[in-house]
Amino acid sequence: MIYFLPTYEEAKEVAEKYDNFQFYEKEQVVDGFVIKTFNYRLVGFNDFESPLGEDSDVKAFELRGICYVFNLDGSLFKRYLLMNKFFNLNQVESTLYEKIKHLKFKEVHNKEDGSVINFIKLPNGRTLAKSKMQVDNEQATNALEVYNNKPEVKKVVEWALDNDIMPIFEYVSPSNRVVLKYKETDLVLLRLRCLETGNYLDLSTYPDLSEVRVVESEDYTTWDELNALADTVSDKEGWVVTLQDNDVLDLVKRKTTWYCDRHHLLTDDVYREDFIIRKTVENTIDDVIAQVDHDDFEVLAIIDRVVSTTIEYIKNTVKKTEDTIKIFEKDFLSDKKSFVLGYGKKDKYLSYTLAVVNGKTDVLEVVQRDLIDNTTKLERARTFIEKGDF
Repeated sequence: MIYFLPTYEEAKEVAEKYDNFQFYEKEQVVDGFVIKTFNYRLVGFNDFESPLGEDSDVKAFELRGICYVFNLDGSLFKRYLLMNKFFNLNQVESTLYEKIKHLKFKEVHNKEDGSVINFIKLPNGRTLAKSKMQVDNEQATNALEVYNNKPEVKKVVEWALDNDIMPIFEYVSPSNRVVLKYKETDLVLLRLRCLETGNYLDLSTYPDLSEVRVVESEDYTTWDELNALADTVSDKEGWVVTLQDNDVLDLVKRKTTWYCDRHHLLTDDVYREDFIIRKTVENTIDDVIAQVDHDDFEVLAIIDRVVSTTIEYIKNTVKKTEDTIKIFEKDFLSDKKSFVLGYGKKDKYLSYTLAVVNGKTDVLEVVQRDLIDNTTKLERARTFIEKGDF
């Protein structure tokens, strides 16, 4: 498969096109070196496929954790990949069962249930662990501790980076539990990826896999096998299937019914606007869509309308709240009372601004939490979708 690996300028152009909201850029500085990382939220397949429009060749499937490290003089030192965006079985047109049931499996791996981690180097030779977006959050810090305390992990990381290969791990821990239980803290090697081409390499490319904990492989060879198992197996999130020599599709996910049930993702409530709003905000709507019959155009139309309205509302409300915060910080920092009187107590942007200023919380978090609170009842959720506001 040929991967579109964006330059920093292309990634930045995508983020700016989306107002640094749905695709966005984050900057960190370590040892004086600038690290710029990109990620996404609340986006659909077309956003990945044609983020700059149909007339552009730029694609955004890499914009979930792709990272650019710069020298002190501002020139690019290195571009580091994570994993490209891939989809559930039946989630998008290209992963519909009827379209890919004949494709041969190359590998099937267990879907680990932790936090994805990769490693990067600074121009001074220092190695850092990185989550999708940060080198200094809890997961990255704990992963770096594993790297420092386990010579076998450090060995594979340094070998890979020295050979222009990205080692991709899952950080698992009893203290980092999502749904599955893990007895000990560790890094599980998921993938080796060529940084020049983006191609995924066989894990056996590493000289001695016996030295490091590796993701569990499965012997399944057909979608029918996985689909049957997905309905009956427990204590498993699912599988990631690598397809053989396919120019369009490389990886496909299959989640288990057991896992979806524990995340409340099963589709009994898929007609309900309150359910769809909540799953959109929680960024789990992809898993819901994967369970819907793709001939059920009525359901898909409902989901599309609710998701689109929800995303547009969140984006606009965050922007307006950020503008209100700027006014407060510029003119009213020492006179909060005048600021409040000037807006009126019922102004929601004022309410969100005060929640951010007083609570030192994130604007997006405040807006999303309030949206869910105001649409927990079906009638109010439907009114919100009709009006695009509440």
